Amino acid sequence: MSTRRLTRRPPAAPAAVPVYDAAHRTRLLALDFDSKRAGPVQVAQDVAYAKAWLRACGALPVSDLNPANRGRHVLAAFAAGETHSRDEIEPVMRLLGSRLPTLDIGLMLNPRTGAITPPGSATRSGAVRELDGGVDEAAAALRQGAEPGLLARLREYLGVEPDHTTTEQTSTAPMKLSADLWEGVGSAARLRGHWCWRSQIPAPVEAFAVSGAMPADGRWPSRSEARASVLAACAKRGWSLDDVRARRDSSWHGLASAYAHYSRPDEALAADWERICARWITASSLVRSPEHRNISLTPPEGSYGSKSAPLHSDTHSRWLATAHSWVHQTWPGQQHRWTVLAVLDALAYAALVAGKTGRDGTPLVAVGVRALAGFAGLLSIGTVADVLADLRERPGSPILRIRRAVHRDADCYSLVTAYSGPELDQAVEPVPADRVQLRPVHDAWKVLGLHHRAVYQLIVDTGLTNVADVLAAAGVGRSTGYDTLAVLAQAGLITRARGTVSPGQITLDDIATAHGLREVRADYLARIQRQRAEWHAWLELRHQIPADHDCGAEPTVQLAPWDLDSGLDEAIWAAQLATGPPELSWPL
Repeated sequence: MSTRRLTRRPPAAPAAVPVYDAAHRTRLLALDFDSKRAGPVQVAQDVAYAKAWLRACGALPVSDLNPANRGRHVLAAFAAGETHSRDEIEPVMRLLGSRLPTLDIGLMLNPRTGAITPPGSATRSGAVRELDGGVDEAAAALRQGAEPGLLARLREYLGVEPDHTTTEQTSTAPMKLSADLWEGVGSAARLRGHWCWRSQIPAPVEAFAVSGAMPADGRWPSRSEARASVLAACAKRGWSLDDVRARRDSSWHGLASAYAHYSRPDEALAADWERICARWITASSLVRSPEHRNISLTPPEGSYGSKSAPLHSDTHSRWLATAHSWVHQTWPGQQHRWTVLAVLDALAYAALVAGKTGRDGTPLVAVGVRALAGFAGLLSIGTVADVLADLRERPGSPILRIRRAVHRDADCYSLVTAYSGPELDQAVEPVPADRVQLRPVHDAWKVLGLHHRAVYQLIVDTGLTNVADVLAAAGVGRSTGYDTLAVLAQAGLITRARGTVSPGQITLDDIATAHGLREVRADYLARIQRQRAEWHAWLELRHQIPADHDCGAEPTVQLAPWDLDSGLDEAIWAAQLATGPPELSWPL
């Protein structure tokens, strides 16, 4: 292992690196310790504490020194594929800032211009930042990243900020908690089992609860944070307020003494519990966000066919109309465009149902390849994965991946504006809004062929009747268009009469029923639900990540980054469960 220090010749100006990417998300926790605040001795002490806390929470911190002013940086990469926004990071930064006097939290709270000079870079004074330890070791730590859920563990480790309201000021109204996260009522309410942490309560937290002893590492400035940390640890592990009270009255004498100075200790405990459950646990990054809610893969009755009622959203409709136009420009006259359009339609539908948007209102979608294949008319999983991989790397694409898939979390995409032109400086003009519909691709196109779908939808959804107008709007040639019209007419989906067309008596639902596609979809759901359960079981064994599989619910299908083959046979799957998938080497 290399032990040399980074001492290359300094450049003319500091080589600052942005902490956040273009989507205002970061995969790095960067801590800047300023010696002007309290001197180099305090910096050294704060850095020692910060690195110890990060290691205790599963991170691999890397630090360096500015030899000119003795300031320091501490860097810790999040888990592979895990990124966070400023809003998600701010609570942890404020907790750290309240405990570490020399920490400048402004760096991580500025997603637009926040930047940091890495080890080996020149400083403003002309010195060179010196890495603590070996280069190879530091590079490996940043490449490997922390265990998943670093921010949530730090919040539990440090304890929430103290609440200075008095017992008389606390509300006596019962807490209102999401039924998706909680079960039970009142003091018996507890986090549902599939959201609970499986790890033991950290030893320093339980030590405080038992004896009231404050740890020597300074993580809690006062007993207020300490007792809040105890309650948060209990809530995340599925305890109820009744459970905490029972433990307080039997063996947790330290927790009891932490509330002894209140005139009504039990009411103060209940108020703290309500505040933590309602405000901290629900906002934790480890509970499911709207982008991860269950999305049904079973077509609702009457949602397809000539009388379908698509969902509506101006934002999503405009994105989809622009994406359609971009696809026709990118693959003019090519059969491949119909597959790409099916995948983009599936993304738009999934994003609208999930209801997740970025800070600027851009739709976000985090759903697995298997689910997208279901929304795209039962396309093969490999085809959907190939399309997404192509779109991610294609200049001007209407999708931007802002988080890689990791463990149970799927790739997260931002549905951005598509651009074209030599310099990618021309926003694509959308197709007319009535030519796109926010709904899944019907399973019937698996039989009929996706290349006939555009012509049929124009006839059914827009009311166009002139054949020439329909073919021009669909972007297909005369010969190809007439072949499509013949197929649709033979299936009974349209009727033709002297240069005009109109919807037929047969619907897409009829086609699906005639070819047994509902049974095909049911088999598909059963297979991926079984694979999902096995995958979560493996995660539970290896990473202690709770499996949230519910045999009675339809799956939120998510895909491991290395598993894109729907035909994975049982022998290979069993081998993966026994030995685990191959290790990935994620780029920084």
